[in-house]
Amino acid sequence: MSKSHLDKVLRHAEERLISSPKSKPSDLLELYKKFLRMEEHRLRIQHRGGGSGREICTGRANLIDVILRHIFNGAQEYLKEKLPATDIPKISLIAVGGYGRGELCPCSDVDIMFLHNGTSRKLPPYVDEVIQQVLYMLWDIGFKVGHATRSLTDSIAHANEDMQSKTAMIESRIIDGDQELFQTFRELLVQKCVKPYVAEYIRWRIEDQKERHLKFSNTVFVQEPNIKNGCGSLRDVQNVRWVAFFKFGLTSFTKMQEKAWLSASERKQLDAAYDFLLRVRNELHYRTGRANDVINLSQQGKIADAFDYMQHTVLRRIEVFMRDYYTHARNIYNICKLLDERLELESQEVKKTAFNFLARRRKRSESVDGFNIRKDIIMAESTSIFREDPFRMIRVFLYMQQRHVAMDPAMKTLIRARLGLVDRSFRYSGVSRETFFEII
Repeated sequence: MSKSHLDKVLRHAEERLISSPKSKPSDLLELYKKFLRMEEHRLRIQHRGGGSGREICTGRANLIDVILRHIFNGAQEYLKEKLPATDIPKISLIAVGGYGRGELCPCSDVDIMFLHNGTSRKLPPYVDEVIQQVLYMLWDIGFKVGHATRSLTDSIAHANEDMQSKTAMIESRIIDGDQELFQTFRELLVQKCVKPYVAEYIRWRIEDQKERHLKFSNTVFVQEPNIKNGCGSLRDVQNVRWVAFFKFGLTSFTKMQEKAWLSASERKQLDAAYDFLLRVRNELHYRTGRANDVINLSQQGKIADAFDYMQHTVLRRIEVFMRDYYTHARNIYNICKLLDERLELESQEVKKTAFNFLARRRKRSESVDGFNIRKDIIMAESTSIFREDPFRMIRVFLYMQQRHVAMDPAMKTLIRARLGLVDRSFRYSGVSRETFFEII
């Protein structure tokens, strides 16, 4: 069912209630509850039928948009009848955070912000009344709501005081209300909260990711993965988007690819991995009835069954499902790490990198076996280097060990693109074996 059709259904139901003068407010509340149950059941069936992770999350965000828009408009129309037109201040209802991205898993919180054009700390009565009516209705319906009420000045000041809030506002979008007020807010956000803080924000993001990865042992291969915050998680992908927005003003993987910050294969892998993780998270939410982000042992078999791994035996289907998860998580982890390294090289902030692979003494330039070594970095002389001699793919690690240098991010991408050269003859070759023994 399309978003426009959802609007039509709900509007028709409201007109039926309004036409009855004896209708109580509780009647309208029950309408919203019934409508929500019906549409969320439809989304659950769509998920069970193989709906993609993004498809379900976007569908739920659209559904909440429709409900919020009707509640917000209803509150405004009711209050406008009691106030002179000159006394009605501007107000916008804004989605922030994950909801602002248009990604809302089945049990995720609905994060919103009420933006108004007031200047004093005391809310205008009209704004205060609209907010109360909207929030009370949302709570009564059963939503878990994260909310804030801010003027333009307060919004910008708060964004510069708190990095998490700044990140949430970056992903903001308007649900309803004054479009001009929201546009002014977005322009001020970029001018006063993004452009002056690019280097600071990127450093904070990289350090935050480093600490988060350490918490999860710096590996995707944990027995009970956290798909939201672990290594190779949804947060890693979101982190790349936030950094790309600050650094380049980019908002999508496609635009990153157009700027050559992301290769076509990397974009496809990230898209596939992100969608898979969202689908798993949706399944966890539906099964547990809460915002659960950990694929614990008791859930792995159930998810494998739900995801149609039934052609395998019980133990084998769990193994295949987790192998798929680890493959996607590893792709996210490796690609996001590469992107961070590229960013570090571009920013030339050597001492502040989270990877510390550049913070060594400077060495003179050197050429060896088709590789160039400059400033502690080994890089390929040409993109055909591994096609000319596949065994360079293992020798490069020997050169790195002998010369205490790190690999250029571009060459990591090249190696990933040439992994098909590592075939049976490569693995069983005496050249590979001898190089490997020399490394160890």
